[in-house]
Amino acid sequence: MFFCGSVATVREQIGAAWQDMRVGHMLPMLQFGTLPAELTEANIRRFAGEVIPYLRRLTASAAASTTAPAMTPTMPSSSTASRPAA
Repeated sequence: MFFCGSVATVREQIGAAWQDMRVGHMLPMLQFGTLPAELTEANIRRFAGEVIPYLRRLTASAAASTTAPAMTPTMPSSSTASRPAA
């Protein structure tokens, strides 16, 4: 799946997909094409600060009322994210 747009749009798109499919894990790719490092970092910070907390609240409230799994967004650690490929 591909989600793109403002924080509100991405929250809405991922939330709707989660409601439909109840995915338990998500691995976002926040760098694409020739996106410069500073914009990639801004994407990572925005996603971590404004999207993940929303998803945690969404899935935790649903999990509390059902047996649906809470979504666990997986972010690469900074030590592995900046290493060049071998």
